[in-house]
Amino acid sequence: MTEAAPGASPAVGLSQLRQHHLALMADPLKKASGQECESFVRDLIDAGRDVAPGRDREALRKMLYFWTAEAVNRGERPRGELPALLPYTGTAPAQPEKGALLTAPIGAEQIEATPETRAAIRIGALARQWRISGRDVGYLLNGDALKEAATLTGVDPEIDQFIEASRKRVRRQTIAAASFYILLLGAIAIAATVVAFYYRGLSEERRVALKDRETAFQTMSVANSRESAATRNEARAAIEALNAGGENSLGPLKKLLQRIGDAQSAELDNLAVKSTQAINPTSSGNIVQSPPQQVIQRTPPSVGTCDGVLWLGNDTQRLIAGAAPLASLQGNETIKVNDNANIRLRNGMPSAAYLMAPQIGLVPGGATLVLTGKPEAHRSPTGSDQYFAPVKAPQEFCTRVYVQYFGDSAKVQSLRTDLGDLGFEVPQAQKLDSTRQLAEVRIFQAADLPMAKLVGSTLKTFNNGKDLPVRELFNFPTKPAAGTIEVWIDLSGP
Repeated sequence: MTEAAPGASPAVGLSQLRQHHLALMADPLKKASGQECESFVRDLIDAGRDVAPGRDREALRKMLYFWTAEAVNRGERPRGELPALLPYTGTAPAQPEKGALLTAPIGAEQIEATPETRAAIRIGALARQWRISGRDVGYLLNGDALKEAATLTGVDPEIDQFIEASRKRVRRQTIAAASFYILLLGAIAIAATVVAFYYRGLSEERRVALKDRETAFQTMSVANSRESAATRNEARAAIEALNAGGENSLGPLKKLLQRIGDAQSAELDNLAVKSTQAINPTSSGNIVQSPPQQVIQRTPPSVGTCDGVLWLGNDTQRLIAGAAPLASLQGNETIKVNDNANIRLRNGMPSAAYLMAPQIGLVPGGATLVLTGKPEAHRSPTGSDQYFAPVKAPQEFCTRVYVQYFGDSAKVQSLRTDLGDLGFEVPQAQKLDSTRQLAEVRIFQAADLPMAKLVGSTLKTFNNGKDLPVRELFNFPTKPAAGTIEVWIDLSGP
């Protein structure tokens, strides 16, 4: 599901693009959102209309292919489809030619003509990430990737340094492996004997404790993905604030930049919002409008409720069924969400500046909820009154199910669809080798037990017709909030 697309951004000057490029380069894109990267790529493409052929245009093109390569490496753009700058439409004379972009000649708009060029862009992007990260060894190459990079020696000094560092690391690993090989062979037999005696002497209680510790280590492996999800939520809040406008529209964005980057106070103070288009009240991030969603055909057995605030729209653009004025609705009334509207459930009313409260769930089209109070009118930046109301929703609409799996990627999509049909939020699944031979549901709060049992029952078709057992990790050291469930399942079987 995607949000309603915002309007096109205005043209951006070359100097501004360079500043944006340097700002993004200060962080190796581990925390920058994919939407920000894609937006910057579009700005670079559009800027081609205003930059004459020559040195500046080559600099612009180099930035374009750098960030395109980043998006390809992160799976956000297809490989082999490199964009071109828009044709120059100005009248300024061409600048003096100077230098070249990797293997592409000056003036070439399509550098994807040769495989060598595509490889140079990809390896060049990795080389820059390696340098920006403080020469983190995690970016270095080996095997076939290093062989491919070696064919680019002499193309770019930064690539040459990257290749040499990768070769040195491979040599060190080879020497270390040879040094320990003989010792390892002798130690295997001894270690096997020690382990056998050790486990033979363990009490059943000790074995359970070791198993729980192993589970804890496995669960911690997804902690980084959760942090990434939290960062994406902050980025979404910043986008919604910009869409809403007002005096504090830049507040969430500045807060996010301060947390994940090295933005200075003076730089943040100079941030400004410029727009030539009116804000559409339906693009505030509350509702998913495209593509329309089908009505949920089956109603799951509800095993609890949660409280939140729901956007109702206004009397001319209603998001719920009925014809009575929204202001006339009372507490304890039952409402039905329009079939083509999926609306975010939030933990509070909008702020005085019309900033949306954090999301706690997602209410699908066709769902019914109960009002727990009268709707409140909040004035949007466009001058229209938008109504929000406190509601009580089925617990499944306030629950996120994170899926860790091994095996068939097609099966995991079917699994996520089954969970989504029940009203759960199901983020992108994560493939992990540690899920081999597992089939279980994990919870961290006792309040999630009823929903976990519903998840286990729903997914029995992926476990030879047997309900997935629930694993209670109530003593886990870093527990997430209630409403977080994990599925660990091996989908490699028939």
